[in-house]
Formats: sequence, C-alpha cells, structure tokens
Amino acid sequence: MAAALQRAVITATDLAVDVRLNAIRTVRIVTSIDLVVHASEYTVLMGPSGTGKTTILRALCDCLSLSASVTGTAWRTDDVAVVWQRPALMPWRSALSNVLVEESLRSAKGSLADRAQLLFQHLYLRGIESKSPAELSAGMAQRVALARALAARPAAYLLDEPLSSVDVPQKEAIEIWLRDFVLGESSGVLHVTHDPYEAVFLADRIYVLGGTPATIQSTLTINAPRRNAAFRASAAFAAYVAQLRTLLPTP
Repeated sequence: MAAALQRAVITATDLAVDVRLNAIRTVRIVTSIDLVVHASEYTVLMGPSGTGKTTILRALCDCLSLSASVTGTAWRTDDVAVVWQRPALMPWRSALSNVLVEESLRSAKGSLADRAQLLFQHLYLRGIESKSPAELSAGMAQRVALARALAARPAAYLLDEPLSSVDVPQKEAIEIWLRDFVLGESSGVLHVTHDPYEAVFLADRIYVLGGTPATIQSTLTINAPRRNAAFRASAAFAAYVAQLRTLLPTP
C-alpha cells in the first residue's frame, strides 16, 4: 500500500481555466490549483455549488468547451474512467448492456459479465438489467453510469457527484462499499461533492475550493482506518464534519 501511495494518477499544478464570454470579455473560473491523487487514495474536491469543481474535472479529462483555455498543468493517467452528475447512457441499450459496452470499447481485463452482476448487486440495481435508460429513475441512471465506470477497472476515477440523485439510505450503504471496492483495486479517486457528510465519510484528503476566481483554500486529512456505519455515527465523524464546515467559504 505504501508503495502504491507514491504513484500519482491525477495531478494539477498551478492550473487555471479562463472562459471567453464574448469577443472582448474573458473570465477566470479557477486559478492556482495544485492537487494530487495517488493510487489507493480517495480524494474529495469540496466547495459550494458554482465554484468550479466540475471545471477542474473537465480540465483534467481534457473536455472543456472550445471557449475555455487552460494554463498550468492538468494531468491524469490514460487509464481513467469519468462519471458525470448527469448520466450519459446510450438510450438504445439496456441498463446491463450499457455496462457491458466497456468490454468492446477498451481492452478488457477479463470478462465483464461476472463483474457486472457483482456491481449490480452492490449498487442496488438487481432486476433492472433489461430496462432502457428511459425507464430508469434519475438515481438508477446514476448508478448504472457508475457501474459502467467501475466495470472498466481503471487506475483512476474522476467522479462528479455520482450519487447526488440516490436516496440517502442507499447512498450511504453504497458509499461504504464503494470506497473499499475502488481502493481494494489500488485505484485513485477524485470525487467532487458539495456535501460535507459525504466528503468526510469517503475521503482520505479533502481539498476545499472557494473564492472568485476559485482556488484551493484549505486541505483536510481524514484519519479514520475503517469507514462503516459505526464511523458515521461516531463523535470523530461529527468532529470532522464540524471542522470541515469551518473551512467552507461562507455564502
């Protein structure tokens, strides 16, 4: 584990993103972003809505709009899976087929059939395998998109509020399993959220974004070896959430 933690899978150095609004006006969205995500590490990017969290993810996966320009360095391993808050499922494929498509789109690391069944079990998707995306609730569609990413066994994940539409009891159960699952495969994760409870439960390290243009204003390390229901109900968890709230920008 210690050796794996030294291998960076996502980095940003002095990253800034400008967006051209028209022929004469450009606005800087984020500036001076420095962050690193190592293998076997769960990192959270936290901040109020609209501060540029998704912009940073888009810079890291090189999918900003043509009106945006980047300075500094945004790097991630080529072996990466991305999950956006709005699932991009193929409407002509079933839920299961949307997950199995990874087998044909990238080099398969073993058959996905058994892995897909495991993912559907832990993401509470059993029974909807044959449904089309149009038949799924927003929370189901998010979980199918997450399953598709997890099926690929990438070295790194970029997750943009992947469970924001999932009911709280299911979301909390999934979070317990998700962290252990991805770290157990030595993957590194950069997870965007504005939920302090989710951030504290999942993260080894939290980057707190704020300001205009947004920059990383503080960093919080979570020292908790086990992430389970007992941790979520503990005084230590409550203390971390309270500490994180003091670091968040005030409205």
